[in-house]
Amino acid sequence: TYQDSTYYLFTSKYRSGDLHLFFSEKLDGEYKEHPKSPIVLNDKRFCRNAGSIFSHNGSLYRAAQDGSRLYGEKVRITMIESLSRADYSEKEIQNSPILCGSGKGWNKLKMHTFNVFRWNEQLSVIVDGTPLDYDHKVRVFRRSDKD
Repeated sequence: TYQDSTYYLFTSKYRSGDLHLFFSEKLDGEYKEHPKSPIVLNDKRFCRNAGSIFSHNGSLYRAAQDGSRLYGEKVRITMIESLSRADYSEKEIQNSPILCGSGKGWNKLKMHTFNVFRWNEQLSVIVDGTPLDYDHKVRVFRRSDKD
């Protein structure tokens, strides 16, 4: 994500349950590890990103795959409270996890992507799910900012 003339890169070390944060002045520049990194330590509920950092109503959010029981089983959302070259903090939102398997159909077992973007002036989300046969399905949902 890009904020205050700085590029931030979130990357996980899934087997360890760690999420690291790096920053750079240039997208293709030399990245330095953030002083608060790792920002998630030994926690498979939050260490793996489930999509891009996104902004909504003036706040930044990070979607995380919850792999604590089953790889990519649920999606949790954290609100980024502070993001600068010196500081980072986040907290899980109240209604998290926001996605999980439905028990039937295209997302029977799990949901592990929540990628927010703007398309034709509308807020859109791409999600994916896994049915019993592991034939992955992708869905795109749209809503206007007025909803």
